[in-house]
Amino acid sequence: MGIRLKDSDERVWFGLHQLPQLESLADENFNWSSPDAMLIVGTTSEEAEPLLRAAGWKFKKRGDIQGGFDGSPVSSTAVYTMDTTRFRAIAKIAFNYLAYTNGATVTLHSDFDPVRRFIRYGDGTYRDFGRLEKQPVTGSP
Repeated sequence: MGIRLKDSDERVWFGLHQLPQLESLADENFNWSSPDAMLIVGTTSEEAEPLLRAAGWKFKKRGDIQGGFDGSPVSSTAVYTMDTTRFRAIAKIAFNYLAYTNGATVTLHSDFDPVRRFIRYGDGTYRDFGRLEKQPVTGSP
């Protein structure tokens, strides 16, 4: 569930099973007056309603978002900060895939000691093992 911030098109997102109690957000900078203040995705409002009510949330369903489910393209934008923790997680996934596809003999070679230390302990910097590109990895922009 996403809640729109004041004076912004951005939202703060919560998983439905990790919803904070409504009163805990009273001091936050949310735009409660916007007709689309709350956006529920990935489930139906009927499934979400009991979880919302249990956390003290009240809402009035104003409609459903249509499109995308017929195979037509849906545009979206994800904005995030790539930091060392995220890069280490990506490196771990890639390294585990290397081990899965090529076996432990390959990944246990001493040539991979630096990347193992980076993944496990954070030694080094992501620039030692990869680079960030501004262009999409797959598909067209």
